[in-house]
Amino acid sequence: MLAGCYNLAPSEFGILTLKELRDVALQIRSCPSKTREVFKMDEKKLQKFRQRLTEENQKLIRSINRNRLAEEEITLENTEDEGDLATISHNKELLYNLHESDFQRLKSIQEALKRMDRGEFGECIRCGEDINDKRLSAVPWATMCITCQEQAERELSNSRPVSAGMSKSDDEES
Repeated sequence: MLAGCYNLAPSEFGILTLKELRDVALQIRSCPSKTREVFKMDEKKLQKFRQRLTEENQKLIRSINRNRLAEEEITLENTEDEGDLATISHNKELLYNLHESDFQRLKSIQEALKRMDRGEFGECIRCGEDINDKRLSAVPWATMCITCQEQAERELSNSRPVSAGMSKSDDEES
């Protein structure tokens, strides 16, 4: 039975409905009592993740600034040689892709730091379960547990458009 600041009356069979479970989750998040501490990551571990995220954040900012300087240097080059133009074009595209990747990760890291401030770090945004410590150690900006991440990736791959001029049945036959 739930105690403390939880205001819940389970059904007569002692089984919670989905709505009741959602209510419990909301109450747990807003509960000021010590029972909320059970669900929180310990402070030492949280500080370790905060430090790692902060260091990664600073590293990415330096990388983005280096890429901007490199892009400016490439832009300054002026040549008529086709080989040089192809190399410049390739380098610009490479820097653009690095830049986009760095910005995406920077955004994810900043969101992870905000989740820490809200007390939601290490909690799957999809199912609400705790994200495994090993996963957080590998990817501290992870927003989903491994099960939900795999499901999201399957959904994404299933929703990709079919190549132009081919139906799904044409694609499956080949």
